Amino acid sequence: MKYQKHLSDLYDHYAEGSLSKKEFEGKLFYYLLNNFGGYYYFDGSVNRWEDFVSWVQPRLARAIDLYRNTGSSFDAYIAALIQSTTKEYRMREANHRVTEYVCWQARMEEMNVGEAEAEYLTEYRSISIPDGIKPRHV
Repeated sequence: MKYQKHLSDLYDHYAEGSLSKKEFEGKLFYYLLNNFGGYYYFDGSVNRWEDFVSWVQPRLARAIDLYRNTGSSFDAYIAALIQSTTKEYRMREANHRVTEYVCWQARMEEMNVGEAEAEYLTEYRSISIPDGIKPRHV
């Protein structure tokens, strides 16, 4: 379900003092999670979007204090912040994938040491014990 209020309306409530900063941050987080369709940065992957929103939340908290109404709406301010941080997030995600791939390749080389598998006997043979040796010493 989409959250129907615009971010500018929420910011106005926060600026008036009817919302605390913690409440405003929670509503902003909820708004972004539930309005995934408004931001087309992750090719329809809701899981990646949720990861991104969780990653960007500390920046959003700082952005609330840094916003000044100089002609652009709070909606446009947050959209620009999301657009710029999306690029950084994708670069970090790509670097993480490359690093993970390289680590797994190195690990695979360690695991493949070229040893043949152990061969186990499939037949059971009886072993005769010489008379002078007790069975528990064998």
